[in-house]
Amino acid sequence: MWRVLPFEWIVTYFTVCSVVTFGIVWTVKGKPRITGAKLATFWEMLATTSTVTVVITVLAGKLLWEPLMSIDVIRKHVFPNLNGTWRGTVTSNWIMPGTQNAIGAIPVTVRLWQDFFQVKMKLQTASGYSRSRTVAVWPDADNDHEEFRLWYIYENETMIPDSGDEQRHEGAGFLTTDNALPTKLRGLYWTNRAWRDHKNTAGSIELVRVSPDASFVVPDDSPSPEKAAR
Repeated sequence: MWRVLPFEWIVTYFTVCSVVTFGIVWTVKGKPRITGAKLATFWEMLATTSTVTVVITVLAGKLLWEPLMSIDVIRKHVFPNLNGTWRGTVTSNWIMPGTQNAIGAIPVTVRLWQDFFQVKMKLQTASGYSRSRTVAVWPDADNDHEEFRLWYIYENETMIPDSGDEQRHEGAGFLTTDNALPTKLRGLYWTNRAWRDHKNTAGSIELVRVSPDASFVVPDDSPSPEKAAR
């Protein structure tokens, strides 16, 4: 999430945090000298200030991210809190080999973990035909239009592909919301699946948040599709 923070906010934070920390260290250790035998003490104070600032930043980024996301100005001008379990469907233009039938909407569960330093995403369809792994996720905020977007890149592997399908392919996509308190996400994705045969797949995804907990167990109440859309 740090990449969507305004640069001025980052500079202000580190300036204030460093000055306050140095002032505390100064008070505890006494006024330093920058010449003579006390020079080492001055550099020790600077090192202590840097260490404490880093520790505070890490702890705040990991432990205080969700409380900070409850602040209205941060949600609207930085990025909303997307942590949790999301349930929805994926549609695809993929034609199943041998049948020439398009697959329908595929039930899907998406889990998102988000803090100041990173965003992690796990997508799981109801089919066991293939498995995918998200390799990169990053946020993008368009504050002028109040639109927030998660971009992601993933790789997919099918252990025993049907004739006409591939064992491995890569894809990318995005999820978008225009709400600082989102309950729904929607987006598009595209892949290089069977690109040599001009069958590159693409599709859409729509999600509804079912829990703010990314470890929430979703009841498997949907019929299993024949093939995964991804």
